Amino acid sequence: MQSPYVKHRRNDTEVELWFEFEEILGSEVTVDMEKLRKLSCNGILAEVRGQVWKFLLGISMPDKYEEMSRDKALHEFYSSLMTKSLFSQNIQQIKLEIVRYQRSHSEFEQFSQKQNTEKIERVLQIFLEQEKQEFKSELIDMLAPFVYVLEHEHDIFLCFQSFHNLIEESGLGKQHHIHKPISKFLTLFRYLLPELYAHLESEGMTLNVWICWFRFFLARELPLLCVLRLWDTYLSCDQGLQLHIYVCLAILDQYLEHLLELDDTDIRVFLGHLPELDVDQL
Repeated sequence: MQSPYVKHRRNDTEVELWFEFEEILGSEVTVDMEKLRKLSCNGILAEVRGQVWKFLLGISMPDKYEEMSRDKALHEFYSSLMTKSLFSQNIQQIKLEIVRYQRSHSEFEQFSQKQNTEKIERVLQIFLEQEKQEFKSELIDMLAPFVYVLEHEHDIFLCFQSFHNLIEESGLGKQHHIHKPISKFLTLFRYLLPELYAHLESEGMTLNVWICWFRFFLARELPLLCVLRLWDTYLSCDQGLQLHIYVCLAILDQYLEHLLELDDTDIRVFLGHLPELDVDQL
């Protein structure tokens, strides 16, 4: 019997890709992580992205015999966190930032649904309690991709937490560590795109713009679907989050001519709200 997915796909490449993902994920014994990572590096089909991200982030285990028991254990773990949580921390700030995100991402319809906004509030509050962090508005932008691709609340929390741990391990998550990769980025920027570097410097571009680009991996600056495609590569390729320096340079190179025509205020607006782009061409 032909897959419903195949019936609705006209692109032969996507149909072939679907069968490749289906073969790997449908294994009865073990998911071949090497094959899954290699296939995912060039982009994950929307229909399986949530399932694949769970494997890439270590939430789902390759051994299928462990899958059901592990998922049950993780669900119970998250339920225990919900029981212990005070659910009062930063709630008004979180609600305001959810509204802000809704207004700027009208295409993300499920983000506006009450059950999902409540999920976001709970997940963020538990995350902040567990990580002993203060709330930052950018966390909404960082969480949104997981809300978009995952259905169950415990999966959203666990994948979000795992991604946060990857950022911490990369050295890009802490203010006092982030200056080293930004320094490398600026050195390459000055060498590879000297005209644009000089222009931005003459227009008073500050370090804060690049700190935002690096700390939150363009989650706020790029359209959501571009973020999903970009993070497919970050989560699956060997270089992982270290690719981010070169992605940022590629974006600047792609919009070089446009940026050279802008002045201070327009540059800041553009770099803070990037247009939709073809991530595969970066």
